[in-house]
Amino acid sequence: MKVLMIHSCPFHLFNQSMVYTLKHFGCKKVDILCSPRSKTVFESMAEVGKIYSYSTDYLYVNPFREQVVFEQIKNHNYNAVVLTYNNNNGHGYENLRVIAHKLGCEQTIHLSADLEQLDNNLFIYDNDLENTRFRCALSEEGVDWLRLASTKRWAQPLDRDNNRIVIITESFRVGGLERYVVELAIGLRNKGWNLAVLAVYGGPFQSVLQENHVPVYCSHPLVETGPIGYQETLFMESRLEHLQPQMTIITGHSVLLPATLAALRAGVPRIVRSENVDLPLPSLYAQDFQLAMPYIDSFICVSHSVANSIAPFLPPGDTRVRVVLGSSVRGELYLRENSQAYLQQIQQIQDSLGLRDGTKVIFTAARLSAEKGLEYLLHAVPRVVAKDPQVTFLLAGDGPLRRQLEELAFSLGIQRFVRFLGPRLDIPILLNMSLFSCLPSLREGLPLFIIESFFAAKPVVATAVSGVPEIVRHGETGLLVPPADSRALAEAIIAMLKDEAGRNECRS
Repeated sequence: MKVLMIHSCPFHLFNQSMVYTLKHFGCKKVDILCSPRSKTVFESMAEVGKIYSYSTDYLYVNPFREQVVFEQIKNHNYNAVVLTYNNNNGHGYENLRVIAHKLGCEQTIHLSADLEQLDNNLFIYDNDLENTRFRCALSEEGVDWLRLASTKRWAQPLDRDNNRIVIITESFRVGGLERYVVELAIGLRNKGWNLAVLAVYGGPFQSVLQENHVPVYCSHPLVETGPIGYQETLFMESRLEHLQPQMTIITGHSVLLPATLAALRAGVPRIVRSENVDLPLPSLYAQDFQLAMPYIDSFICVSHSVANSIAPFLPPGDTRVRVVLGSSVRGELYLRENSQAYLQQIQQIQDSLGLRDGTKVIFTAARLSAEKGLEYLLHAVPRVVAKDPQVTFLLAGDGPLRRQLEELAFSLGIQRFVRFLGPRLDIPILLNMSLFSCLPSLREGLPLFIIESFFAAKPVVATAVSGVPEIVRHGETGLLVPPADSRALAEAIIAMLKDEAGRNECRS
């Protein structure tokens, strides 16, 4: 009897599941499918045979990637599969059921460890798979489902009197993509469109949109990030069916496939994809793009670089791509005011950051993640402050590398010259406090931060990646350097510090 156990429950409840499985099937060992983080624990267990692991600790980040996991185990001829997980409504439950279904075993048992019912925390669920089969989008079954769902959309007549647009994005947290969504939504609403924004996760920008009279809908308003699975897809579908928009605009990589599926199932007549970042190759996002591509009516790219990055996935001569250079930004937010209240606000921020009179501020706003190249900026700081010790670098934003970057700043001995500000909603004021901006990205689309800097009349020092050279004129509106080159970045920052006339010319 060959048994596979798919592990997704707390370890203190796993033994309970193991005892049940060994007794039920009368076997001495079971094979395990688990996360890489759990693999080392199972290696020491005598009851465990072969161990397979997900490609990532987060099997459920995208609900259409279970095929990657399935390929590891499909040819081992298991007689039974046992699924263990926290509860019937948790993230990834449907992914596990799909894997079990595709194995075609004689028996499938679902064991749930419900932490709220510790006295009776192990029970069996029915094996109802019909509602989740469509989610195998990397298999022919999933592609057929996409095609089937699209016929519903194309059967819907276009209502010329309906001007409702729904923007779908990943979250309302503070970040460049989210600021893009806010400005796009407010801009469209100010032009008379009936606008709503739908996000999976919450964050501060939710209230910003509401203050500007843009309706918002959120699946998990108290959480800023997480996986996007079956429940979230159904949430998008139900909201779209309720709102009945004529068009949905989808932004963000991880939401692309779920939002496309939801829009197809809801019968939305027009689906527009807003491409804000160069499509990374190779990647699972590129696979998602390929699957969604046939069902998108129009691709709006923020730069020619982004358009070129998606071109290999489109049929020759495809006419759906449009390049709209730049972004919708309310320029009046970035004008420096001379009112007493505004100057007091600047003084309060300076005091809170411990900035003395005469401090030369260089400002960066970016997600603290690998593609932003911030470690190269930190390595450039010692060269800069050796030339001008009055410089302070302000870094606004948050992300997975925050602790690592803070530790790097400490190890370089530059912690007194660098301030990590975390997520900020006062980007216009921080820009007006600075001499110029700096963005050392390794990959971009068309950075909203650079556009914001120009609205605040600030020159930029940036890397010549993706769409950046399309808007930054080297030697006129800023200085461009190669990516991943701390020395070149430091030299450009030093040159910009010395060139007061050039900075003033940019302001004019």
